[in-house]
Amino acid sequence: MVMVLRHAVLASPAGSTRALTRDEMTDLARSVDLERLDLGDFRCFTEARYARNTVFLNQHIELVVICWLAGQASSIHDHGASNCLYLVVEGAMQEEMFRLDAERRPERTSKRLYGRGDITVAAPTDVHRIVNPGGAALVTVHLYSPPLDERVTNFTPIPVRASVGG
Repeated sequence: MVMVLRHAVLASPAGSTRALTRDEMTDLARSVDLERLDLGDFRCFTEARYARNTVFLNQHIELVVICWLAGQASSIHDHGASNCLYLVVEGAMQEEMFRLDAERRPERTSKRLYGRGDITVAAPTDVHRIVNPGGAALVTVHLYSPPLDERVTNFTPIPVRASVGG
């Protein structure tokens, strides 16, 4: 059950007293037994956009299950002051990384595909987007520490320009 993960986060060295470090977040994610993880009511999808299902939130951590249908993607964003750990529970997750040009518009620099059981952590200043590139559902568990707030920035991508004569 996802509540086991919630209890593990709260029982961690800092879960209820301070923000978690990247190493602490990674250790928690590595302790998850995907074969026994039951997300229950937190595994729900919507057609309009990815579904963000909050499991737990306090002043130091935010635990969220995000459910993505095929083709759904986040905006291009950073995480303000938060580290964000991603654990792929089901499906394939593509992370696209961006740099900001002189006018603070994002330009994609790379992309990487993650599968079931893969873990990654985005730093507060990382600018990225998460995409479900496959035909199947994607389910990810996100651990933010500290929780997301108004310091998160969403960016508008640079429009793709049509080439002349083509």
